[in-house]
Amino acid sequence: RRKTKPDRISRACLSCRARKIRCNGAQPTCNNCTDSESPCVYASSRKDRLKTLVPGVLIT
Repeated sequence: RRKTKPDRISRACLSCRARKIRCNGAQPTCNNCTDSESPCVYASSRKDRLKTLVPGVLIT
């Protein structure tokens, strides 16, 4: 018997990452940030960050 894994969201906001709690990924503000009244900011995707960090190298 196989257990199904819970659905994962594509990314967590910076506040949830810092607090190491599950983020529901809601936009513009996730549930945790709404409850704690903290700013809800999402970082750019990893692929975009790598493109800006390594100039001259194209990452596909």
